[in-house]
This record gives sequence, structure tokens and C-alpha cells, in this order.
Amino acid sequence: MQNIALYFIEKYIKKGVFFFKICGIFFLRRYEKELAKMIYDTLQHASAYYRLGSLIEAGLRLLAQTDFDSLADGRYEIEDGLYMTISSYTTKPADEAHPESHKEYLDIQYLVAGREMIGVAPLSDMEAETDSDVQKDLYFYKGATRCLPLERDRFMIFFPQDAHAPCIAVDAPSPVRKVVVKVRAC
Repeated sequence: MQNIALYFIEKYIKKGVFFFKICGIFFLRRYEKELAKMIYDTLQHASAYYRLGSLIEAGLRLLAQTDFDSLADGRYEIEDGLYMTISSYTTKPADEAHPESHKEYLDIQYLVAGREMIGVAPLSDMEAETDSDVQKDLYFYKGATRCLPLERDRFMIFFPQDAHAPCIAVDAPSPVRKVVVKVRAC
């Protein structure tokens, strides 16, 4: 039954229909092409996204199977087109966060410890690019975002058309530890 459902999902995604699942039931919703296609889910449902590509699958499996407590902060090369960074930092007030995007890599963001909010918006809603670092594949923007909580067992996938403002404090600045898996965009 799941294979049949996935077939129809693939077929209708091409026609501009968005599927979402609540309590095991699939629902359809039309979407506009310029809407962000960010993914926000739990690791328990990660296998639903394996069909997005082998590197995304490898990145999600990495999050589910790695003991991050045994790894130091830093950058880890996984395979061609896939690496991860682990970092510890203190979240910041929302007015200090700036929307960003990436053109060469997509992000899979996951918190190992702590809680933070991440502002999200379609890149097309951003007013202007304010700064960039092409070597780091990092582009900053001015514009409004809507905040979603990121906490243990949840992940977010940001595609190149998604603006995101990470590192925002939930109530007050607090320490977090985050893994960002970088997947080369096709």
C-alpha cells in the first residue's frame, strides 16, 4: 500500500499537488511553484524522504545512527557531495538573526542538545540580498520569516529556494549543540 501511495505522490508532485500525512492518512493540497519546499519532521519519519535522493537518504541515516556525544565540534567529510558540521553555540535574540540561503548545498539541520527557533520563508519573499560569501555558499537577505521550533528528534531540510534564520533563542539565549548535514544540490 505504501508503494502505491508513493507512486501517486511522485506523480502528483509533478502536477503541483502537495501531499501531507496526518495519522497515516494522505491529504492533497495544491501549491504554487514559488512556495518554499522546506521539510520539517521527526527522525521517526525520516525514511519518507529517502526517495528525494541518495545523498539526502545518507544524511538522514547519519542523523539517526550517529552518537554525536562521541564526536567533537567540527567538520566531517562523509562522501563526495555530503559533509556535516557539528557546532556548539548560544542562541540569540530574533532581532540579531538574519535570513540566509545556500545555492550549492541544501541543509539538513538537527539539534543534538537544547532548543532553538528557526525563521523560515520562501526565498522569493526576501526583499534583497544584503551580503554573501560565495566560498562558504552563504547568502544573507533582508525580509520577514516565520519561526518554527527545532528541538531533539526534529530535523529541517532547507533547499536553495528556502530562506532560513537559524540560532534564534526560544525564550532567552541558551546553549545548543547542532548538526548541519550539507548535501550538494542537484
